[in-house]
Amino acid sequence: MLPGTDLDKWYSTWMRGFFQNAGQNCIGIERLLVHTSQYDEVYNTFLERARSLRVGAALAADGVGTGVNMGSMVA
Repeated sequence: MLPGTDLDKWYSTWMRGFFQNAGQNCIGIERLLVHTSQYDEVYNTFLERARSLRVGAALAADGVGTGVNMGSMVA
């Protein structure tokens, strides 16, 4: 991305591109080219967001959603 890119506008789109289908997506994002002037901000934001992802089973035994963000593709 170029200096001056509105990063906040794109973080959610990038996160989906990285992590949809638990990263098992042949057209998912594999690399993000970041200008050195924005590297620290981008790195720290993705680190925080990735650490906050909830991983687990998408459905509880009673059929009610568990609020996870990412889980197995086949249960």
